[in-house]
Amino acid sequence: MFPSETTGPVRLDPAALPDLTGAKVVVTGGLGFIGSNLAVAASEKGAKVTVLDACLPQYGFNFANVE
Repeated sequence: MFPSETTGPVRLDPAALPDLTGAKVVVTGGLGFIGSNLAVAASEKGAKVTVLDACLPQYGFNFANVE
């Protein structure tokens, strides 16, 4: 199935990540599509996530990606 055929947001499956309980994770580019999905999935696996992003409009950052 292509992302355009889905009914909701495309998210990384948290089951694809190991248990991250207590881990500290830094995601660079965390407000973009890939980084935000990685940050959400890591958080759901118990990691304390810090997101870094330059917030350059030409690279498509979006604060809504991590809400």
